[in-house]
Amino acid sequence: MKRFFYRSAGRILPVIVYLYAVSISTGLGNAQDALSEGKKFLLNNQPAKAVPLFYKALSDGKADTRTHLYIGVCYIQLGKYADAEQQLLTGKETDTAGSYLYWYNLGNVYFLQSRFTEAEEAYTAALTARRAYPQAVLNRANTRIKLENYAAALEDYTFYLNLEPSTSQKQSIQRMVSLLQAELREEELVRMQAAAQALAEEAEQNAAETRYRKLQEEINAHLRSVDSASSLSAGSDETLDYVEDYHLD
Repeated sequence: MKRFFYRSAGRILPVIVYLYAVSISTGLGNAQDALSEGKKFLLNNQPAKAVPLFYKALSDGKADTRTHLYIGVCYIQLGKYADAEQQLLTGKETDTAGSYLYWYNLGNVYFLQSRFTEAEEAYTAALTARRAYPQAVLNRANTRIKLENYAAALEDYTFYLNLEPSTSQKQSIQRMVSLLQAELREEELVRMQAAAQALAEEAEQNAAETRYRKLQEEINAHLRSVDSASSLSAGSDETLDYVEDYHLD
């Protein structure tokens, strides 16, 4: 069951690199400046060409508040996760309005490195900044599957379907929801059976202890009876030990 969940989670994981469309639209000014050109290359999935242009925009003082986000996303696409993390952490400090985007992409960085606890925390931070953020909800659900936190994953998948009822992944996610519900029912049954067994064992233990105490009480009572009889016998013997012989003349 768990292996199936993992494969399913892998199939429904959305595109890892996600940028809010407005944030990467072509900026104002000269269409040929470094920042605008960098955005074009990023939109066309050419991160290697985009990165130097974004750095040039930074050095020329023509960057916008999300340039570090763009560079971070480029590095994710290039598989340079340490560089991506650094850029996203740097940009997050100056772009408070877009913090959810940085946290979301940090979650992706951690997920790709199998750092699932950190990924869950990052997606949660993204959702704290922006509650109804579908991509973060879905990716956190997938992360929670990896962490085997099935109840929390089920909540996220259900929430995602409420946010995106027309998603192209609806059938896959609904199957996942059904599997999770079945798994949780099975876990609850096992838990109830274990609890019942524990109660039965406890009751048996208590009954055994009660029987043992009763037996000890009976043994002690018998020993006290034996002690009393011994004392009486000893006293009688002492009384009868003194014997005088009487002779008839």
